[in-house]
Amino acid sequence: LMLLIPMSAQAQTPISMETVGIDLWPEHDRPGVLVIYRITLSPLTPLPADISLRIPAVVGEPYAVAGRQAEGSLFNIPYTPQVSGIWESIMFTADVSELQIEYYDPTLEIEGQHRQFDFVWPGDYAVGNLSIQIQQPFDATAMLISPSFGAGIVGGDGLTYYNRDVGQLNAGQMIEISLEYDKASDTFSAQ
Repeated sequence: LMLLIPMSAQAQTPISMETVGIDLWPEHDRPGVLVIYRITLSPLTPLPADISLRIPAVVGEPYAVAGRQAEGSLFNIPYTPQVSGIWESIMFTADVSELQIEYYDPTLEIEGQHRQFDFVWPGDYAVGNLSIQIQQPFDATAMLISPSFGAGIVGGDGLTYYNRDVGQLNAGQMIEISLEYDKASDTFSAQ
């Protein structure tokens, strides 16, 4: 009986994320917003770990659910989607601590030259340090982000990036971001 106690305690260890980096790239290489989650699980999270992350149901299938091997290459992880209301849960088993999830959110609103987009991190797990980067699209002007991300920095690709360190989050703590801008052309940033 005593041998079962450590195993049951280990099985009940909650999954937590050491770091989460979120990239929001509007009109990067197709209509909508490319959303990338770069996740490192906490060293206290036992592997393999059953993960369930919510993304907007309107997205449909994610573009990628991947793990990162020790040498840095990514490999696909099989997943099961389950829709419930406005959310779609992406359920998979992680055998590695570094993960990358990508999807295209089609809810970017376009009215003439004006664009508007709302993003929500649903807070499925506790996060030790969450950071967010927003890529200003090619030839976009009047970029407005709420809450403010401060002044942008021009990257090596000539595009402007806005960064914000959110810090530690508890499980269930949501983050909401709104952005809007004007864009005279339909040229994608990747072009």
